[in-house]
Amino acid sequence: ALGLGAWPAAAGPPATEGLVMSVTLKDLRPGCIVLIAGFDDIPEHQFQVEEVFEGLVTGTALTGPFAGEYGEPEIEMITAVIPQGRA
Repeated sequence: ALGLGAWPAAAGPPATEGLVMSVTLKDLRPGCIVLIAGFDDIPEHQFQVEEVFEGLVTGTALTGPFAGEYGEPEIEMITAVIPQGRA
């Protein structure tokens, strides 16, 4: 039986394991696109922020099974802010 931490670094789970993102309220603004961590059977997905509140954001899922759906994810679920090109 393998204990925790027995996986070689390259063979570990993909995505954000071991990556500590500190997304804060100052990083979030209406219109920004963020990455929401996977949960239950929902994979990690992109989300466009509409409004920013103390503990959550509102907006619309852009990818994944909830694409096009309104949501209110907690700020702790945001793993990254996706940089947008300046056109």
